[in-house]
Amino acid sequence: MQYFINRHEKVNGPFTEAQINSGIKSGNLKDTDRISPSKDGPWQPLGQTLAKPQASAGEAKVAQEG
Repeated sequence: MQYFINRHEKVNGPFTEAQINSGIKSGNLKDTDRISPSKDGPWQPLGQTLAKPQASAGEAKVAQEG
């Protein structure tokens, strides 16, 4: 499925779910950005729509030890 991102009333996309997850992980996309499968909305906060990418086993271990 493809999605559009709305940030500050500017619509970008379409993006695949993998591209969006990569953008979240890299910090290019924020939980407050809005997302929709349609270029015209309705829009929902990104952080409430897609599951956040899972940390790798190594990242999880560091987080637990930290």
